[in-house]
Amino acid sequence: MKREILFRGKCEQTREWKYGFYAMQSFGCGFSPAIIQFNGGSTMPVKIDENTLGQYTGLKDCKGQMIFEDDIVKISITGMDVDFESKTEIFIAKIHYSNGSFWFTGGGRTDCNWHFYNESDIEVIGNLTDNPDLLKETA
Repeated sequence: MKREILFRGKCEQTREWKYGFYAMQSFGCGFSPAIIQFNGGSTMPVKIDENTLGQYTGLKDCKGQMIFEDDIVKISITGMDVDFESKTEIFIAKIHYSNGSFWFTGGGRTDCNWHFYNESDIEVIGNLTDNPDLLKETA
C-alpha cells in the first residue's frame, strides 16, 4: 500500500497554512524549518513556524478531510450498553505522533491507537494551533 507523505505548517509571514514536504532550508541567515511546495516544475520553500508543523496521518475523516498531527477530532462510537441498548459515545481528542504511530488523547482516554476506529467515526473539528479552546472545553 502506497502512503502519502505530506506535512503542513503556518507561514511565518502570512500565517496561512502551507502543505508540502518538510525540510530545513537556508533563508540567508541560517537554516529554518520550511514547507517545500511544488508549483509546476519548480519548488518554492516557505519559512514556517516550527510549532505549527504537523504530518498527515494518511487517513481522512468522515467528510473526506485529511487528518494531520495536532488536529482536534470528534469521535462518535456507537455500540451496545449492558442492557443491549444502542448507545453512542462522543468525545473530543487531539491527534499526536508517538512511538512510530498516530494516537489520540482526550475524552478521558490516554494514548489510544485510533486506527481501530472507522473513518466514519472521526470528524476533524479544528486544530491545536487555531482552536486550542476546543480541548479546554472537554477537560
